[in-house]
Amino acid sequence: MPEEIFNEQELEAICLKAAVDCLDSMLNPEIIELRGNDPDSEVYFHQTTHHKYFYILLIDFLSNSSNLITGKSHTCLEFIKEIGENPTFNFNNSVSELNTAVKTFYNWLNEEVVVRVWLPTIDKEGDIKLKRQEFIYICSNISKHNFTRLTNVSKKIKEILGKNEIEISFHDSLLMLNDFYERFHDDILIYHGSNITEMLNNIRWGIQRYLMPEFNRAYKKDSSDRFSYSYEYPEKIKEDFARSCYWDLMNSVRGEPKIKKFVSNKWLKLRY
Repeated sequence: MPEEIFNEQELEAICLKAAVDCLDSMLNPEIIELRGNDPDSEVYFHQTTHHKYFYILLIDFLSNSSNLITGKSHTCLEFIKEIGENPTFNFNNSVSELNTAVKTFYNWLNEEVVVRVWLPTIDKEGDIKLKRQEFIYICSNISKHNFTRLTNVSKKIKEILGKNEIEISFHDSLLMLNDFYERFHDDILIYHGSNITEMLNNIRWGIQRYLMPEFNRAYKKDSSDRFSYSYEYPEKIKEDFARSCYWDLMNSVRGEPKIKKFVSNKWLKLRY
């Protein structure tokens, strides 16, 4: 465990800043388009490259960070979950919406689903049970890396199939990377795109609503210059890096999320 260099409120500002940066990169009109009206809205990716990029960013959001800053090897989602359980900026239960959004996505990721797969490269077919976070991890890494850097992913596929009584060799797991990717990335993750985006957007808006009372307290407008403003730092945020993260975090509240809140079509939430 590294020496503690930030206090609790400083760490919260740092972790929320990291989460907002990642979420705003995914929830970006340059890569996704919201179509239709609630409760039947749908999300479309502009190009297949944007679809890959979205899930590469998502696995970054769901991957463990270095513990050199935070003292913990957590994912952004886990940090937000912990913040919701012990918030330092909470005012009149402003954290409530964030907690609900995080719990919904966390439970969805960890739910086991049954998927029918046909793996022609190794001539295997059958139902497999796995967690959603597992096929997101596998597909996102395949999008990100060439096969020489996918040995851990191949081992994960072999492990999942083994649990489902489909025994394959490690060599076979390398052979079937494309089969797995076509089924889960090009099919299932396209299907889940609207629902995943909605859940992530609810987390982003949850952060917005949680921090709004703090923004209202801290924001100071310069009466002599309509373009000038400042923030009154909380007493406990003293370190320069933490203050920089806090300033950026308040600016993100001031600018608001890029995607409006929406409800995706219920038919895109029933399978897998």
